[in-house]
Amino acid sequence: MPRVLTIVGSSCGLRQTCPSGSVCLNATPTALGECLLPLDAGAGCLSSNDCQSHLACSGLDGGLALACGPRQADGLRCAEHRDCQLLSICRQGACVRLPTTGDS
Repeated sequence: MPRVLTIVGSSCGLRQTCPSGSVCLNATPTALGECLLPLDAGAGCLSSNDCQSHLACSGLDGGLALACGPRQADGLRCAEHRDCQLLSICRQGACVRLPTTGDS
């Protein structure tokens, strides 16, 4: 399979790059996705990679259904770095702020 795809609507895997402006929507480790536009706030998702870059895929109402919404604040649950706010990472299932210059 090619690593970089050039056509929106192509089947894709997690290790492939879709055309500029699109994402590999609904891909999982065991199933192919499709190169499509990223999802808006409130749209159902499988992972944060399905959402627009400023959003994360999370349980917005505290339930099991996942949807694109704000990235998680420090201390909240996460599955991957993309779930957390900028300058934070996902460590042991929780968002943690990265140290910055001047932090001790």
